[in-house]
Amino acid sequence: MARNPSMDLGPAHAGEEETVVRRSAPLIAGLVALTLVGAACSSKGGSSTADAAAAQAKIDAAAAKSPGAILRSTLDTILGEHVALLAELGAASAQGRAAGVSAASDTLLGKNASDLATAFGTIYPDQQAGFLALWQKHITFFQSYAAAAAKNDAAGKKKASDQLTSYAASFAAFLNGANSALPKDAVQSLFAAHAKGILDVMDAEVAKDYAKADAAVVGAYAHMDMIAKALAAAIRTQHPEKLAGDPSSKPADLRSSLDVVLQSHSVLLYNLGAAILAKNNTRAAAAVDALNANANDVATILGNQYGGSAQGDILSAWQKQIPLYESYARAVAAKNTNAEATYRDDLAIAADNVGKAITKLSPSAGTPDTSISDFMKLHVLSIKEVIDQLARNRDDNADDALLRAIQHMDDMAAEIADAIAKQYPTKFV
Repeated sequence: MARNPSMDLGPAHAGEEETVVRRSAPLIAGLVALTLVGAACSSKGGSSTADAAAAQAKIDAAAAKSPGAILRSTLDTILGEHVALLAELGAASAQGRAAGVSAASDTLLGKNASDLATAFGTIYPDQQAGFLALWQKHITFFQSYAAAAAKNDAAGKKKASDQLTSYAASFAAFLNGANSALPKDAVQSLFAAHAKGILDVMDAEVAKDYAKADAAVVGAYAHMDMIAKALAAAIRTQHPEKLAGDPSSKPADLRSSLDVVLQSHSVLLYNLGAAILAKNNTRAAAAVDALNANANDVATILGNQYGGSAQGDILSAWQKQIPLYESYARAVAAKNTNAEATYRDDLAIAADNVGKAITKLSPSAGTPDTSISDFMKLHVLSIKEVIDQLARNRDDNADDALLRAIQHMDDMAAEIADAIAKQYPTKFV
């Protein structure tokens, strides 16, 4: 596979992450293009029936990257970012870090909410503005809960919780009004579970039960795929002419499963870096434990596809990254630039080894220009930038780097899932 020279991690230098651009704009632009699928296939003056059938067969053959799978994974990613930022908001509130609260709030109400509204508006353009206003409203309730929890204000917590409960009904009615394939009761139940998961994260951060907080954020992250899958399936039911490819197909399921565990890895690395920089060793130890559990999840998902020694081989390669990220963060905290450079280079090697382990199992994984090792190295750059920016007290920049890391993981999940589905077609019928 051709190498992309821009992915090589050369000597450490300041500002290197500035060249790694966040993928939000093209991600949303790609989603907009999905609406053109039906028009292209149904044009009276266009392709023949045979051509249309051939095009559909090609889409189905690459179902992990079909429009339906892309829609679901796009929603997975944006909703996952929402969870990551809410978890950060809760942690920053519990720790009394005003800058962290402000940065998370700004991104939640701004870029992340706008990205989700853009995705929704791709299918329902007349309701995009209404969706944005409604979505932003519930974020303010989470803000209120986090602030009340940090002050042990039971009345304030109850008020915010009650507001979220009432909001669930309003949100369900809005979505049902746009798409009757989204039953009010089902949407309300999904949102209620989302709210509970986030409130559990916030309560655990205040209680300094960091193992519970990490478990809750991983659970809340996984729950967002349930929402994304339901939304994508309902949209395809309502507009089959706009959305080729089943968002609930086995390849799409695999891609989304990888999204959840790979993106959760990014969130847990953020928690690890933040804890080390805050000199909170108890919180750092909990994050390491959660990262090792997450490594098992990654290896299990992939090992189940390949069989043999694959699970153990992937686990071994994946786990080697974790102590290196911890060591890098400790070097940054100590302002030891020589150690930073050493661990940065070690991380590049570890990332390359993960890529090699996966490519050995699926030689076609990746794109012509970007190998799985390259995706992993992009991930290293973004997590490195998270830690560097947290050390500079630039929570806003750290958030942006975290969202890049999350998005890189969906890029990689798409390529791995697509390669596996084509490699083992009978398993993915």
